[in-house]
Amino acid sequence: MPNSLDLDRRPEDTRVVVAMSGGVDSSVTAALLKAEGYDVVGVTLQLYDHGAAIHRKGACCAGQDIYDARSVAERIGIPHYVLDYESRFKEAVIDRFAESYIHGETPVPCVECNMSIKFHDLLIDRARAGRRGAGDRALCRVAAVSGRRAGTLSRARGGA
Repeated sequence: MPNSLDLDRRPEDTRVVVAMSGGVDSSVTAALLKAEGYDVVGVTLQLYDHGAAIHRKGACCAGQDIYDARSVAERIGIPHYVLDYESRFKEAVIDRFAESYIHGETPVPCVECNMSIKFHDLLIDRARAGRRGAGDRALCRVAAVSGRRAGTLSRARGGA
């Protein structure tokens, strides 16, 4: 019988990597998966210089966000890792943003980051590392399901 992530194994036999932003959605996702018995690992992407961002308001994926995600992971009893995506972020988001802006466009860097870094690169990297599931900070629980194309996302049963 499939578990709540629609995988044919017991939760305790299923490792799930949760992308933790330091915010409420990803923190609750990690806590709920842990409470269901999954082997949960938290990861946070460092997208730019942590030192420069530590006191900057609105800094995503650096500074206070990393600290908050690490604190939540410690509190719920899961391992937490910070992944250095700084050069990839500059290439895929910042450089494209600048080029687009120069050409008179109004780019939205957060959308590009979500598509190219958070969803694509993170799922591919975790799949290469041998993980079978990925919890995400979306409104529903999402799983990267083995046996399907790399990067395929599936809504888990019981998701919002």
